[in-house]
Amino acid sequence: MTLRQFLDAGYTLLIEEYQRLGMSLMEALEKLEPMRAHVPRADVPVSEAVVVSENEASMRKLVQMMGGLG
Repeated sequence: MTLRQFLDAGYTLLIEEYQRLGMSLMEALEKLEPMRAHVPRADVPVSEAVVVSENEASMRKLVQMMGGLG
């Protein structure tokens, strides 16, 4: 489990606990907004080389997970 997955799971558990205590989903989301993991803003330019590199790494991992097919 990656750190990001761990934090996402913890955030989800907090929301579920608030709901168990009687808070609505929207109230829980608003209350926990400061703890939410923020994704990079769409208006921040990303280098094309970085995108290509990430895509190639993802493809290598996918092929490896499929047992080297392709």
